[in-house]
Amino acid sequence: MLQYQPLGFGQQVIETSFGVMAYYTPISAPWRDAESADLPPLVFLHSLGGGSSAYEWSKVYPAFAATHRVIAPDLIGWGQSTHPIRDYRVEDYLIVLTELLERTSSVPATFLPLH
Repeated sequence: MLQYQPLGFGQQVIETSFGVMAYYTPISAPWRDAESADLPPLVFLHSLGGGSSAYEWSKVYPAFAATHRVIAPDLIGWGQSTHPIRDYRVEDYLIVLTELLERTSSVPATFLPLH
């Protein structure tokens, strides 16, 4: 299933301890340039209700792309990420989010959870 992504945003993936995790971030104009790598990371976390994914934030995160490095993951078990059959625990999500940040950022990130 393809998800709508705003202009200049695209899907990237990383391999985590629980499988492949997709995330959405600026990949081209008008957002991506040499200075964009230096922007502070802002991570948009989707809810954990049925059908949840980073798409929930897709109308919001472009507003922050000029001032932040936007990262909107599909958490493991959701959206375009791997769906391993397991009883997910909070610790599982903390592990994959740590792995995501270790691979995408060298500075602390701010998280925005969807309630």
